[in-house]
Amino acid sequence: MALIAACSEPYGKESTTHAAASAPAPQAVIRPPPALASNVASSPAPAAPKPAALAATSGASAKARTSVEHYRSGKPRVERTERLRDDGTWVSEGPARTWFPGGESDSQGEYLDGQKHGPWKYWFKNLRLEAEGTYVLGAPQGPWRFYKESGRCIQTGSFENGVPRGEWLYFWGSNGREATRGEFVDGLQSGTWTWWDEQGRPTEDGTYAKGLKTGTWQTWHANGALSSRGNYKDGERDGPWTYWHEDGTVAREGAFANGLEEGEWKFFAAGGKPLQQGSFRAGKENGLWTCWHENGAKSEEGSFTNGRSSGAWTHWHENGTKAAAGEYVDGVAHGAWTYWNEDGSEKERVKFENGKRAQP
Repeated sequence: MALIAACSEPYGKESTTHAAASAPAPQAVIRPPPALASNVASSPAPAAPKPAALAATSGASAKARTSVEHYRSGKPRVERTERLRDDGTWVSEGPARTWFPGGESDSQGEYLDGQKHGPWKYWFKNLRLEAEGTYVLGAPQGPWRFYKESGRCIQTGSFENGVPRGEWLYFWGSNGREATRGEFVDGLQSGTWTWWDEQGRPTEDGTYAKGLKTGTWQTWHANGALSSRGNYKDGERDGPWTYWHEDGTVAREGAFANGLEEGEWKFFAAGGKPLQQGSFRAGKENGLWTCWHENGAKSEEGSFTNGRSSGAWTHWHENGTKAAAGEYVDGVAHGAWTYWNEDGSEKERVKFENGKRAQP
């Protein structure tokens, strides 16, 4: 989110972002069925060398055969049983296996009429299990388990007709602790979802409806202090939100409308001293903004229009004396500007044209 462009100054201060930490969203599992994963997803298998031509060997019957596909090294890549259809074409049916180029098992299961059917297993190159579960005519069905190369289970859950359904659990690959828990309905996140860090401390929780965040959501700092709280509507932040520093003091507060900052927002340093205050319109600074130094003295004040500094702005030193005054046009200094030293004496007068000092 773009919270917030810092109060402006004639030298073009960089924008400052005040974004709250948020737990990572579920990611897609790569090789096994497309379940949502939590913080750590399985790595894809390395790309295999281009295989040699398919070598078929006849089975016990004229209507069945075992087909073997090799790497150029001669090692097997795919071995599967095939059945001869009435139209004269061959289709995978029965046991099948695949291997990595080095000869390590990659996957094993069965086909029915050309589609994966029944129990299947997948392995990493280090021979540890990557995933295991059941297919029904090509679609994942029932319980599945997914693992990290270290051997730790990183997610468990069930499918129905190829889409996640019911409760899914996700685990940190580093220590096996629970990382995420939530439910799917028809493949979409639903109900309460909760996230934890590697030490078992809660980091975020909230509710989904048909895959979209809804209702009250909150996040926590590592020390257990509340980090943020507010509402979502149709997947977007909506209404009042408050963010806190680790010491429990408010960091910023304001409202959202359709995911964009709207109305007055206030920003504070740890301990409660004000830093910035002003209004947004559709996510952009608009109207009067005031900024303060860390010692509590006012540092800048002026207006924004659609996120750009405009009109008269005044800047102050930390001791409270005026530092500079002039105008902005469309976000850049323009026209006459006056600068003062900390003792109040005038330092210089400068004329700007579209943000650049004009020649004397």
